[in-house]
Amino acid sequence: MATNISVRSILRGIKKPKNGPAIFFHKHAKQYAVCVTILGKQKTFYLGHDIGEAEIRYHKILLEYKDRKLPQPLIMAGGNMEFGYLANVFLKGIEGEVSPSQHKDLRTTLFAIHSFKQDLKVAQIDQSFVKDLKEHLRQKTHPIRKRIGLSNRTINKYLQHLQRILKWGIEKKYLRHEDVSLTSIKNEPVKKVPPRFFSHEEIKRILDCEKQLMAESSCKKQLKSSTIPQTFAMIRFMLSTGRRIQEVVHLKKHDIKLNLEYYEIKKDKTEKSNPVPKIFYFNDFAINAIMPYYQIRNDDEYIFQNQKGKFLTPGAAGDRIKRIFKRAKITGVCAKEFRHTFASHLLMSGERLEEVRDHLGHTDIRTTQIYAHLSNVHLRKSINSLKIPALEEVKCTTNAEQQVSSS
Repeated sequence: MATNISVRSILRGIKKPKNGPAIFFHKHAKQYAVCVTILGKQKTFYLGHDIGEAEIRYHKILLEYKDRKLPQPLIMAGGNMEFGYLANVFLKGIEGEVSPSQHKDLRTTLFAIHSFKQDLKVAQIDQSFVKDLKEHLRQKTHPIRKRIGLSNRTINKYLQHLQRILKWGIEKKYLRHEDVSLTSIKNEPVKKVPPRFFSHEEIKRILDCEKQLMAESSCKKQLKSSTIPQTFAMIRFMLSTGRRIQEVVHLKKHDIKLNLEYYEIKKDKTEKSNPVPKIFYFNDFAINAIMPYYQIRNDDEYIFQNQKGKFLTPGAAGDRIKRIFKRAKITGVCAKEFRHTFASHLLMSGERLEEVRDHLGHTDIRTTQIYAHLSNVHLRKSINSLKIPALEEVKCTTNAEQQVSSS
């Protein structure tokens, strides 16, 4: 994420330094200052009452927060380096190395840590700080599910990103080993919770909302009539294929081979590490969902589009689906539950775990094993369907003998 510098020039007459914005005089603090936007949040640096000292401090800040340029790898402040500065340098340095979704996830996480303690120095990141951060995250409201307190799994993600940025700073020579007091972070215990998926009754409630919304004139305030059929087509497609919402919105007409009954996914979570199209097969439900849009699109056009006929962002598509969840009176869920529903119902229908892995596109079977408990339930039920006549005869004979002995 690029660091943008914005300066308010309140006191006129101050000479503007070369290659940089002007220092301004803060009327209330009664000293010179400069405003810098860090991780999307504006921060004011106070430079002192003396203009000479203010210019010296200003040039040091300008060196650290230069607009859209990374400073050379050198150790400027050591442990006194601000975490916000290191986070900006890190986010800019990994651009192109990670996918946009991963970059956004890192940016969101690092901004949350920066917001917890805005004046955080690298040297202050120790076990005591980690303990306070964990307590803060346990009181944080989940942005989608609206519940208080993040899960231990999410807290571990924050801690892993924190450790990653410190290791990156040492590797790129922004920090020395002795500047970092936090050598290791112990992860919080994670209880394996089965994934949430929709029952047959919930799926019916969700899909029934299409007719209700189309019939009501008031729905135009939330979902316009032109977007309702397309949104439900996306829902049916995700339920039928298990695709992520990011993969669905990036699907173009030339990615679909209807005559061969398969489609290619080019934008997914592994596009950086494994940049090859992934091939998946259609079923009749998925073909019926996209056919009305496949027929009217050009080869290079997205199947699902926004109201202006352009790319529909995952966020915008997710907002549409969340309104439908609200209408169906289903809370604490997001679009990812469609993927869980696809996998769960496949397993409960008798499919093997390896086949579900291939349908989902997992590279590691351990990722698919979060659904293994459903497979075990199916095995417990199916074991009773075993039919061997010879064993049935033994069972009947044993039961008759037990009745005679008891009498």
